[in-house]
Amino acid sequence: MKVDRTNVDRTNVDGDRRSHPVLLALWAGLIVASGLGLSNWLWFGLVFVGSPLLAIATFAALGDRRQVEVLRPVWWIAYRLAVAGLALAGIAGVVATAGQLAGHDADWSANAPFALLFLLAFLAAWPALTKPSPRRASLPAMVIHIAWIPLLIANAVTNGRRGGLGSGWESTLAIISLTAILALSAIVAVLALVSFNGEPRLAPARAT
Repeated sequence: MKVDRTNVDRTNVDGDRRSHPVLLALWAGLIVASGLGLSNWLWFGLVFVGSPLLAIATFAALGDRRQVEVLRPVWWIAYRLAVAGLALAGIAGVVATAGQLAGHDADWSANAPFALLFLLAFLAAWPALTKPSPRRASLPAMVIHIAWIPLLIANAVTNGRRGGLGSGWESTLAIISLTAILALSAIVAVLALVSFNGEPRLAPARAT
């Protein structure tokens, strides 16, 4: 009797390729609404409210994906570029807001909370970059898209203007970084839905 131990069960790979079509469609709609929101405040309001809810739903959907999973060959470059960009945008935002806070006329009420947001963006992106998994990849969007709403509201109330991140190159860099972490975290959340599948596992040995 010969035991065949070389058979590889690929069903685990195919079974773990969960496409989450509803969430992907909602993210696509949100991206379209984001573009329309540049010229219409109603669309901006939809994105403002919808993005954290969708980020939470994505994190919840991927919450059970704790088994060993690997990046699919087709997607790993896009995933790593997006997550690395998110981490770099977080660092750039910390540098920009720290530069503002170092000034003699620093506006702490405007810059300190955003410095914390940028730091959270980096801290959430780093595990997703160094130890990729669906759960880790879906975390930055939830953290960022929830945290930025109270910050933006508080900033608008206390400073009487949208943004309120000062002036000069630090302000420009901070605004670019804020836009980048919002966009890239959403992109990473979408990639979390499509970029992973389980490792192949050996099928039970059978006699031949």
